[in-house]
Amino acid sequence: MKILFSVNPGGLGHATRSLAIAELLKKKLRRAQIEIITGNSSAELFRAHTFKVHDLYRFVPYTIINGKMRFHSIWFLRYALRYMKEKNSARKIVEQFKPTLIINDQDLAIIPSALELKIPIIYITDVLGIAFAKNPISQIWENYLNNALTNLINSCDLVLMPLEGKSHGKTKRLGPIVRETKKTREELRKEFNFTKKTILITGGGSEYGEFIVKKAVQAAQNFSDADIVIVWGPGLRKKNYDSGNIREFETIENLYEYIYASDLVITTAGRSTISECLVYGTPFIALPIGNHFEQVPHALAHGFKFEDIYNLENLIEKSLNQPRAQRKSSSTERFADEIVKFSHEIRN
Repeated sequence: MKILFSVNPGGLGHATRSLAIAELLKKKLRRAQIEIITGNSSAELFRAHTFKVHDLYRFVPYTIINGKMRFHSIWFLRYALRYMKEKNSARKIVEQFKPTLIINDQDLAIIPSALELKIPIIYITDVLGIAFAKNPISQIWENYLNNALTNLINSCDLVLMPLEGKSHGKTKRLGPIVRETKKTREELRKEFNFTKKTILITGGGSEYGEFIVKKAVQAAQNFSDADIVIVWGPGLRKKNYDSGNIREFETIENLYEYIYASDLVITTAGRSTISECLVYGTPFIALPIGNHFEQVPHALAHGFKFEDIYNLENLIEKSLNQPRAQRKSSSTERFADEIVKFSHEIRN
């Protein structure tokens, strides 16, 4: 069996959850040949785990001004232009590889190829619609994009969502996807030399990530009894803070273990990092890109908003005194089992 896994290249959230699934599929479908289409730092992550990778996709950067996303309609227009180009390139890879099954983590470019070549496709997403319109003209554009997105998703054979809730028809809500560690929290803290209260600040590699890291460090430095660990993310360089209680990394492959070992995580409002905090029971502060059509509702669902970035010191003090939640199970196994089940159905 040949499986082509197409992964959205934005940040590392899609890549980390897709990697968790792909690694399980290698164990459950031992004869399957799995190849990846993605791009940017996501391609590097999959290569590091010995997958064959087609480095094709390029993320369209947002326009961020003072921490807020601007010019949404222009961004979606640029995304549409990228989509038109990359769907043609993806078609060539599909025709060359001839997959039995396509799995797609929230990138639309490969769906037309699957439909035209009659290849079964599984779509993994936590987004079923977008909301960004501020005026009647952008409302027309938003409605058009939502209709197009709905049609593409409905054309897929199976839709798997990393969200809690009820499943309906071919759309199944399975819960969060998180890479799991076999180590205890105490073992990880010893390994990472965490001896004090530890605040982990992650930037995700974006311009906005740099914005919130600087704000978070400024607030966290007022807690002299805590250690601060900064993970800037791919594409951002360390700033070499002159402080004995700050450690900096550009990237960490096992970020999920650092999340488990930490006492507080300050992060952007991406779904994957929030899911890791929820599964490992680590208190977190989620700071969304202002006006972002995905991150704002993600953060709001957990009681956070963009303006919290100006109240970080109070939130840090409150969160450090918050008890840890009990560790939960990841739903990665459920995702892999659904894919395996579907793969057996299409072969019979």
